[in-house]
Amino acid sequence: MTSRCRWILAITICGMLIGVLNRLPQFAILNLTFILWIGLDWFVFRYKTTAADQVFKKAKRSIKGNSGAEISIAIHESCPVILKANFLSHAAGLRYFLSDHIPAGIESNDQFPAVIDVRSDQTMQWKYTLTPRVTGRTTLPGIQVTITDKLGLFRQQKFYRLAQNITLLPFLLQPKTTMEKIKGHNIQLRSGHHRYKRPGISSELLGIREYQPGDPPKSIAWKATARTGQLMTCEYESAVPIRATVIADVSHYQFWGRPGPSAFDQISSAVGSITRLCLEDKDPVGAVFISGEHKTTIRPGLGQRQLVRVLQTLLNAHPVSTTSNEYELPELEQVVWRSLYRLFPQLVTDQINRPIIPTLLYGPRRRFQYATRKQAALVLNWIQNGPIHHGYKLVYDDVLFRNSCNRFFTDYPTAANALRLVENYGNGRSEKNKNVLALARSLMEQVARAKDNELFLLVGDFHVNADSYGQLVNSIRFARANYHRVMIINVPPKEMANFIEDPVARQAFQYLEDQNMKDETNHYKAILELGATIALLDDVKLLDRVTAELHLLKTGGSRGAANPVFTGS
Repeated sequence: MTSRCRWILAITICGMLIGVLNRLPQFAILNLTFILWIGLDWFVFRYKTTAADQVFKKAKRSIKGNSGAEISIAIHESCPVILKANFLSHAAGLRYFLSDHIPAGIESNDQFPAVIDVRSDQTMQWKYTLTPRVTGRTTLPGIQVTITDKLGLFRQQKFYRLAQNITLLPFLLQPKTTMEKIKGHNIQLRSGHHRYKRPGISSELLGIREYQPGDPPKSIAWKATARTGQLMTCEYESAVPIRATVIADVSHYQFWGRPGPSAFDQISSAVGSITRLCLEDKDPVGAVFISGEHKTTIRPGLGQRQLVRVLQTLLNAHPVSTTSNEYELPELEQVVWRSLYRLFPQLVTDQINRPIIPTLLYGPRRRFQYATRKQAALVLNWIQNGPIHHGYKLVYDDVLFRNSCNRFFTDYPTAANALRLVENYGNGRSEKNKNVLALARSLMEQVARAKDNELFLLVGDFHVNADSYGQLVNSIRFARANYHRVMIINVPPKEMANFIEDPVARQAFQYLEDQNMKDETNHYKAILELGATIALLDDVKLLDRVTAELHLLKTGGSRGAANPVFTGS
């Protein structure tokens, strides 16, 4: 019942009482007729809206012409969406307000609900566009339906489940092949076309030396033999592919800002672009993704399948899911409500999901907790496609509510996990130090398995203490001692002080950050002295710097002098 209907009922009831008290039967009967008419209209409305469980006979959402359950779209790409729905026959005479719920992180020009006056069994269609702003995996849960009569006296909310899982791919730069920079002629060669200054089998002559037992007879240099009077043999350059390994930190603090853009979006774009750059020249690429205590390793491979494998593994990386047992019940209700508001703000508004609080429930705190619990329970039931009565049961059953929260934390981990770095600075710093140590250990392991001179790219937040950075420097020293190239890609630090409300704590936090920046300059100097390269994740010339590293390996220049300056500045 809408506020309009309540006002009409209140006026008619008052008019009927005035007619009875003043002995005006005609006036009283007129007001009673209005009340009976509203009651009959309410009965017809309830019959039409509750006669069937479903709102539509059939509904289909097509994104770029694809209506499947699994869809992949690229970030910053405008995707046309067509939504079609067939109404049921009993819907004639009702008005429908339809709105497709788009999760946060995806922009849509469908800002206002579609209004449909159903006259008979008809088909509805409307179009809009989606523009993703984040990477990862998300879900379009369904359509919010508001049903009213023609006069707007009664209203009922329904949620139609129309779920589609969307993989939001990162923005990949189109790389230019490095082949023409290394070998302008004979560019038709494929795997193994890179020059490498070590003895091997190739068409490029490396040098001539004295013949040794075991050398193949076809490599004898007959002209040099005739000139010197002793057997001489030719040494050719080794034609081998250059293998690269990306070691990236994708822990939970890289997701700060979700469901909006975060550092993880830049990391996924950089890792995907580097992988694509190497695969363009038929160079094998491997990857290691570290998230807290979890580590995922992808063996080096070639082709588009390897690019898809790297992207799928990267986009499935997310913080460890929260469990409801970590919170007391009142705190759990607040955490779930805030997470739902960040992900689906429209479903938590009072216009759509207004909780009706019992009159006998006294106390502002108790009423607020009840309203929060009821809104969260109804939204959880909607997005998990539960029956109508199950949503109201979640309001009172604590066990079912916790189970539903666990399912929500599993389906939407990045939106449900709060940033611990701001809440607890000490624990956040400690976790960063552990992840940098994990990066250093992974680099040591990959260097121990390397068969030839390779390129290792470390992506992460290296804003850590001296001990952890010392371990990282030692691992880089070990890699450089084996003539491998190492490139550090540092994630730009977030201005965390802006999120601290206490002015004294903000000032102390800023002081610690300034001290750490001074220490970081000395850390960079130690890495540059080893001949490694340092770049920033948001550097527009990042791929050019990776190409330069590949050039050093392809031309045998990995044993060269150290870089004199910090290339990321």
